Amino acid sequence: MRDEKTTLSDMDRDDQLKLTQQRRAKQFAACVYALGHDPSGRGAEALFDQALTNGLALIVADAWPGEESNGKGFMLPASKLLEFIEDNGISAADGVTRVLHDPAKPEFVKSSFCFPLGDEEQLEANFTEVRGPILKHALEITQEIRHAREVSEQPSEALSEEHLEALNALGDYPAMWHAIHSEAVDGHEAQVSADDSAEWARAARYLEALGEDEARRRADISEWADRFTPAPGDPEITTFENCPVCGYETFVAPYRDGSLDEVGIGHCFVCSYERTRQVAEEIATGIMIQRAVERSD
Repeated sequence: MRDEKTTLSDMDRDDQLKLTQQRRAKQFAACVYALGHDPSGRGAEALFDQALTNGLALIVADAWPGEESNGKGFMLPASKLLEFIEDNGISAADGVTRVLHDPAKPEFVKSSFCFPLGDEEQLEANFTEVRGPILKHALEITQEIRHAREVSEQPSEALSEEHLEALNALGDYPAMWHAIHSEAVDGHEAQVSADDSAEWARAARYLEALGEDEARRRADISEWADRFTPAPGDPEITTFENCPVCGYETFVAPYRDGSLDEVGIGHCFVCSYERTRQVAEEIATGIMIQRAVERSD
């Protein structure tokens, strides 16, 4: 039976190119995000190469369609893509080449942001900087490691902050923006979720060590609730909620999320589970999405 999944052969050429560009943007964003969190980690050179090649290929394919590959249909390597951009872009100081976002407009255009009445109108760049010399130097470093070449010096030169900044500069190209934003959001959500899972596990171990008798004793709210009662005139209202870990109504929440003002931020007096503001905001977002879905039904 034929697979229902759409294959490249089922698409027209424009759809293939669009899908390819989206994948290039996602690869660039994912690698740049990983490098930003661990720039000197193992495999950093491979991540840098992958980001650079995909970023340059996207820019060339968008600004000069078809020039990202040679006459035989093979993709140009990063070094050749850099050479092409330098030959066809706008030269600037220090070997930098500018690639226009909108070729019909000048290098600097009126800012799309609104400014207070009376403020001087600002200009914004209509280009992405490709810092050729710095990126070529980075390639010399990554290729030595990735292709197991003989060591030219000891210790081998490492990627620097200057190299990473030059790579990040490619992310100014408009076709990258959505992927970079999505990667940052996804990465943040994944980190918040991982941190909360670790906190759940820690609190569960602590609860087990306490034992049932001590947990029940601590759950007697009459013994400790007064200490969390706000002073007269204090705008914060502390609430007591069911703890998601131990189940007792001993989750002390002096603060709530900023979206719904419903999800408590605080800690449990029994098992010590702590819910951070970031976790509360993620939960609130999920509640809002669920309510929107239910309304649409």
